[in-house]
Parts: sequence; C-alpha cells; structure tokens
Amino acid sequence: AANKVSLEIDPMSYTIPFFEKYFEYAGIILAKSIVDKTTVNVSLTRSLLKHLLGKKIAIDDLEDMDPDMHRSMKFILETNDDVEDLCLSFTYETKIFNETATRELIDDGYDTTVDELNKKDYVKKFCEAVMIK
Repeated sequence: AANKVSLEIDPMSYTIPFFEKYFEYAGIILAKSIVDKTTVNVSLTRSLLKHLLGKKIAIDDLEDMDPDMHRSMKFILETNDDVEDLCLSFTYETKIFNETATRELIDDGYDTTVDELNKKDYVKKFCEAVMIK
C-alpha cells in the first residue's frame, strides 16, 4: 500500500506457484484469531477490508492504496472544467511484468469518451477495477 503500513493483494500474486494456498493460510490465521478473540496486528487497506466484509467500496478507499490516483479521481468528479479536455476513455492501465497493459472498464471502453454525463460511472468503474479486480 502507498501508506507503507497496510497490506493489499498484489495483482501479480498469481505468478507465484500455489499462490492460492498462501491466501488460504492467511485467511485461516485471520479466522482463527477471530474465533479465539485474539488480536492479530495486521493492517489491511480499507478497500481489501471492505471487500472481505462484503461492503461497498468508495473513492476515498483508494487513498491508502494510491494517493495520487485518489486525487486524480476526485479532480475528475469535482472539476468545473470540461472533462472531455482530459481525453479519457473507459479504460485503465495496469502493469504486468513491467509491461503496461490497457484494460477496458466497459464493453467498447476504448471508444467511450468520459464526459460530464458519465464521469461518475467512470470513476466508480475505475475504482472497482483497481481495488477489487
């Protein structure tokens, strides 16, 4: 996490052999601590904790993962300038083995321009893609 304190799932963890077993083991430890009413000194990002609890994420949950991205998303929502001037489409970039890959947030996302009417939907889908998927 950006705050260097909270833990989050690395999107590249699938490249580690038997990575599911590590997550299963961590889940068992956390579940056992809950059952035993024992405190485990673990700090999870807000988005991961909310996801585990089945709660909806919000834009502010992005802040402890990536403060710059959080500011950018807030700017898109709050700006009085024309959002179309930012030349955004319904896509986002992710790094895979030091290669940048562009992913669509919706069908035909490459060709869907972010504007005043759909900017809330863009930010919502962007946050979901970055914090949940």
